[in-house]
Amino acid sequence: MRFVLGENYLCFYSLLEIVLDDIGYYNWDQYSLANIFGVVLPNDYIISGVDNVNISDDERMYGAHINYIEINKFFEENKIPLKVSYILSNPYGEYDIDKEYLDEKYCIYTYSYGSLYNEEDKRQIGHASLFLNYINDNEIEMYDPGPRGAGRKKVKLYRLYDAIYDSRGGIYIFEKVQKDMNRSFFFKKR
Repeated sequence: MRFVLGENYLCFYSLLEIVLDDIGYYNWDQYSLANIFGVVLPNDYIISGVDNVNISDDERMYGAHINYIEINKFFEENKIPLKVSYILSNPYGEYDIDKEYLDEKYCIYTYSYGSLYNEEDKRQIGHASLFLNYINDNEIEMYDPGPRGAGRKKVKLYRLYDAIYDSRGGIYIFEKVQKDMNRSFFFKKR
């Protein structure tokens, strides 16, 4: 897997670039993905080559605003053999994800940067990281695309889950599909 350094506000798209690159789809980078799906930036910030921009004064709004339906449509239109599902933030701070379930899948966590990294002034800022593996039952290794502090990080799950809830983030799970497989999702209520 080739890791990518994320541009400011493009962390989710840099991770999507990594996923696409890992399965052999090299046509899209974080900048072209931002042009396809859009990005919200502060008034005085410009990302060269990215034109699909909305401006906001609210730092909670900065970055990608994308849902799994839009991503699945993009995959289908471009014949990319992936489908994505999404798990919303959980007010109870726990997610019952079986370790074996993530085998052969890609998982992107969206969360509060300040909450996870204990930086009070960055509590409102959303961020995304790519799951790499379980270290043990209570800790994972993930890739943080930065741009500040990019690299592999060991994270306690309870802290990550709290950070997901603090930003009302969630978990995107990307699964490889066979080209003739039905791409529909059926959600089971508990």
